[in-house]
Amino acid sequence: MKRFVLVAAALLASATMSVAQNRPTFRVDANLSVSNQDSKRNDFTYNTVPNVGVRLGVGAEFQLGSKGFYLAPGLNYSMKGSITKWNRDGINIEPSYIKEESTRLHYLQLPINIGYRFTLSDDFAISFEVGPYAAYGFSGTHIQKNSLNDGYHTQVFGDIIGGPSKTRWDVGAGIGVALHYKRTYLQAGYEHGFIDMVRGGAYQPPLSDETLHKTICNRSFFVGLGYRF
Repeated sequence: MKRFVLVAAALLASATMSVAQNRPTFRVDANLSVSNQDSKRNDFTYNTVPNVGVRLGVGAEFQLGSKGFYLAPGLNYSMKGSITKWNRDGINIEPSYIKEESTRLHYLQLPINIGYRFTLSDDFAISFEVGPYAAYGFSGTHIQKNSLNDGYHTQVFGDIIGGPSKTRWDVGAGIGVALHYKRTYLQAGYEHGFIDMVRGGAYQPPLSDETLHKTICNRSFFVGLGYRF
């Protein structure tokens, strides 16, 4: 956690110093997020369904020149994860077999976007942003359910056998668009993580000669409202 704070502070300081001659515009936003995960094992892709959560953020905008471009570093709290369900109707299986897995992840996320704002009128504008992000997973839960309602619960980030990952860091890229009315804006966007969460995780290889190649990457959509001060 201390490492994340130091990295975040260094990146924000660097971005701030590079445009120190400009007075920033600060902003806050609150979004509904719909997150999912690309989950693959060898050549098989799992059918996952989204988890709904929230994405809350603060940020600043530093004007770059006079043509509408700006730099937008920020800090977000973001909920991510996914749900995997197995349809086993009509199959004679033990009631104790897993029928659903749910993963809920909590991240502190540092995006650094480049944006461009088009002025439509005195009151309306539209902006586009794109850029990378770094995220630190400070908490997460992984739940397995069966027909007996006898769930198995573990922390995601840790050494417990069955937990999905010990990889707390995520790096990815995002894109967004916002419609502004005076200081209020409606925004929507998409983020995709590049880090394989299973790397170094607690998944165990099968009891056979099969080689296990499992990957899980985060992705999420978000939509919500914001305000520029």
